[in-house]
Amino acid sequence: FGEYRMSMLSNDYRTHCTSVVFPQAARTDAYQAVREAVDEGRQAFVVFPVGESGDLLGPDDALRYAQALQSEALEGARIGVYCSAMSREDRVRVFEDFQHRRIDVLVATTFIEEAPVVANATVVVVEHADHHELARLHRLRGHVGQGLEPGQCLMVMSAKPSEDAKKRLTQLSAERDGFKIAEMDLKERG
Repeated sequence: FGEYRMSMLSNDYRTHCTSVVFPQAARTDAYQAVREAVDEGRQAFVVFPVGESGDLLGPDDALRYAQALQSEALEGARIGVYCSAMSREDRVRVFEDFQHRRIDVLVATTFIEEAPVVANATVVVVEHADHHELARLHRLRGHVGQGLEPGQCLMVMSAKPSEDAKKRLTQLSAERDGFKIAEMDLKERG
């Protein structure tokens, strides 16, 4: 044990994942990318942050949001909801439906970051992206950066993001190195 060895893990995704930041006023552009992916037979995530007291969206709010998406931006798409307030059995059932392509778009909270990668899911829209930690955003885009096709991480800011949040998201969208992102995240959170 007198000799130490250092190894470096490559954190390059198998396929490329682009990251784009959208102001709230342009959020329909992000959903256009979801529409295109679904039309091409691929799947997508729509992710909301988790607040200190739990999910930003409860199950009822998430269902209303999913219904609004289905009637406005994603007509004809099969949309499912996954949040921590649901029973474990319901979450497992919904995620299995997503894995087996019975759901096109999964509206979820950030708890989805711990779920297995679904290779056919190539787009993630992260709502209120300025409220997420950098490391979490990087993990979420990893869910669509490891599939069979190039991925897209579309970060939609809240209505009034701070200048620091805008700068931070711009930096994240340009950086792919997980170690550098961890350093940025540590510096930000102290």
